[in-house]
Formats: sequence, structure tokens, C-alpha cells
Amino acid sequence: MQHTGIRAPSRGLIVKEKKLQFLKKRKSEKSEKRSMATENNFVQLAIPKFDGHYDHWSMLMENFLRSKEYWSLVETEIPAVAEGVELTEAQQKSIADQKLKDLKIKNYLFQAIDRTIMETILNRDTAKHIWDSMKQKYQGST
Repeated sequence: MQHTGIRAPSRGLIVKEKKLQFLKKRKSEKSEKRSMATENNFVQLAIPKFDGHYDHWSMLMENFLRSKEYWSLVETEIPAVAEGVELTEAQQKSIADQKLKDLKIKNYLFQAIDRTIMETILNRDTAKHIWDSMKQKYQGST
């Protein structure tokens, strides 16, 4: 039997190579998923917490809400519908969409504002009421 000086890879070496290939592939897949998540806007922005400095917080929060395309409801509120008025299906859908957006804004505000401060706001019916109350109480604060 003639020896060429080259040994066949041991079973342990083959297993290590396969494991290394698997780990490289897995790392690549994870990187791809992170990239897709960023592309699909799954990256969540941090909700600005009210820390007593209203002017700074309101600027950050307004920017946050604008980025979500919700700011217009804070400025204008959901239009009230007079009793007895028949709304078209499109108008009903528009109002339902605005009510859902208002709930989302309120959720962000509830997360941003400490419970003890939120308890002092008497009218929490709409995001606009909460925003206006915060503005009245804290605007100009440090």
C-alpha cells in the first residue's frame, strides 16, 4: 500500500466544518431578517417620556406623532356628527379610522405621561383634550 502523505479528514473535522457552515448560514439569515424588519418599518421609535420639561417633551412628542401621521388629530380632533345626520359609508369609515387613530395617540400619551400626572387631567376623552391639558398646565415649565 502506497501512502501519498495526505490523510483523509477525520470524522470530527468534518462535523466541525459542517457546524461552521451551518452557523455562517444562520448568521446570514438573521442579518437578512434584521434588514427586512428595518425595510418594513418594524423598528419602533421610543415614546418620549414626559419628565417635567414640557417644551422639550412636546417638541419630541409632536415629532413622534407626525412620524406616525397622527398629529392632525391632536390639532383638530375628531369632528362631531350632528344628531339625525345620515353619513355615507365613506364618512362612517373615515370617522371610524379617526377614532382608531385617536385611541392610538391616547395610548402613546398614556405611556409617555406618568400616572400621577395623568390622574390630574380630568378630561381624557380624546388625545386633543389630553394634549391641551398638558399644554395648559406645563407649557413654559423648565
